[in-house]
Amino acid sequence: MFTRAYQPLKVLSESQVEFIHRYSMRILQEIGIVFRDPRAVEILLRAGAKQDPVNQRIYISEELLRSSLEKAPHEFTFHGRNPEKSVVVGGDRTVTAPGYGSPFVLDLEGRVVQCNRACESVAGRRALPGGPPGTKPRCFRAMASAS
Repeated sequence: MFTRAYQPLKVLSESQVEFIHRYSMRILQEIGIVFRDPRAVEILLRAGAKQDPVNQRIYISEELLRSSLEKAPHEFTFHGRNPEKSVVVGGDRTVTAPGYGSPFVLDLEGRVVQCNRACESVAGRRALPGGPPGTKPRCFRAMASAS
């Protein structure tokens, strides 16, 4: 973990940031998003989001977004099994980590449908031979290591 001694690099201009924000809010407020997890829908509705009963899309107002962001902590700690390895994220700290994705990707029925390189290396070591609990892997390496 590093503490920054300089200002973060500014990749986008203020007008570019505003453009992205404006269109992101258009998606959230006007187009809406479908959430497949009923718990997520319940949490969003309880927080003040609206749901169209016909298409099940969730609509999030800018006010709800801003108030939620204000409640989020400015920094938090990833606690390691060894406390000396815990990492504080946020503030003036720079944290680097590998950029791989989820080793197991599920379809809407809960089946593993894709296995990325991280999954292949994990499955090759037999660390997670069967995938997430209650699922059947369809990644050849994961299936081979499960036997």
